[in-house]
Amino acid sequence: MGHQRFVAAVMAALILCVALPSLAFGQSENAAKSNVETAGDDSLERFVLQDGMEYVGVVTEDSADHIRLRLDQSYGQRTITIWKDEIASRSFALSAAVEKNGAEESPKEKAVEPENTARLFVIPLRGLIGHDATQECVKLAIESVDLNEVDAIVITMNCAGGHIPALEEIHQYLLTIERNHRVVMWIRLAWGSSPVLALGHAERYMESDGHMAFRDAPFQYWYQPDPDKGAEKFAKWCAWAVQEMRNAGIDPLVAEAVLKCQTILSVDGLKQEDPQSSVLCHADLSGEYILSRKGEYLELSAALTEALHISRGSADTLEELSVLLGYDGYEEVSKAGLEIANAWQALVKQADRDVRRLYQELYLIKDVETIEDRHERIHTYRRLMRYAEMLGPEVAKVFYGLERKTIMEAIEQETEKKQ
Repeated sequence: MGHQRFVAAVMAALILCVALPSLAFGQSENAAKSNVETAGDDSLERFVLQDGMEYVGVVTEDSADHIRLRLDQSYGQRTITIWKDEIASRSFALSAAVEKNGAEESPKEKAVEPENTARLFVIPLRGLIGHDATQECVKLAIESVDLNEVDAIVITMNCAGGHIPALEEIHQYLLTIERNHRVVMWIRLAWGSSPVLALGHAERYMESDGHMAFRDAPFQYWYQPDPDKGAEKFAKWCAWAVQEMRNAGIDPLVAEAVLKCQTILSVDGLKQEDPQSSVLCHADLSGEYILSRKGEYLELSAALTEALHISRGSADTLEELSVLLGYDGYEEVSKAGLEIANAWQALVKQADRDVRRLYQELYLIKDVETIEDRHERIHTYRRLMRYAEMLGPEVAKVFYGLERKTIMEAIEQETEKKQ
């Protein structure tokens, strides 16, 4: 039954995994390996498995048949399960800082900065929110620095929508930070539901060629079994989103119009060129279209977001942004935000590739009953479980259909049959 339940649980996820690589754009091609090592001590151990996978961390449990290893990864600590019959080698590991640098670097002279210099901490949000960018990564990045030494936290957005509960988690967390610290949203691209995250905070800026694209309904509400319930859920979400944008200083009529992809008929500085079309143009741009409706999308350019008072202006570099923020220059206080984002995206990129392949391997051997095939099936389940543990319960379940408990039950059942 364990194997059957697992197979049923992952059928839909297999389809999603096939689609994810085309959706999750904006990922760093040069991101670090998923098993990123961070600073540790003499208790760090290195495990190389028979399939070539390598993990470094602290052993928290050492039983007769398996080990629980806490990985010190730059995107957060995870504890994974390693079975002893899979281990090819085990050794103590140096801390990553020693391995990477070899020796301490001599201090570098710091460039002279203007007196009115902005101390900026940049956190990138890229790809699908909830998959490529999570609340946990944002929280870890912010907790990695002393906010008293930061003048502004800059959230750079290059997002293609994503999972609405994850979007709301990031939004609510940033609101708590915003009570005592300056949070700036800097948007290159925000599609689907992600503009609500950008517009739910008081300080909003665009890149000059950036734009937002609103859907007339978030993705997961289109496929409700009951259309009426789906429409009701979407209406409640719209009401929440409009209120959050209103709290951030956006005209509620503008917020509701753009959120529902409706034509804006009367806004300062705008005129309706053709009442029969869903196209607006700015009165000062001689009829040049800068906002249009294409299918179910409503697109807003950087120029129009400023005209609608949705953004405060445009900047293409941190230096330009610092001027808009009221400073003469800037310095980045830490690269931790970028490093955490890169490490996490490296993991999900690897998961996008490997989980799909592991599912395929599992289905190829699901009806074979030899001892060798049972061993291969157990090995495949184990690798899937390690991904479930590294990704965390929410991401693993929503985007990959992986649940540690279900996989563990399948492993136990296959082990009993093997014996």
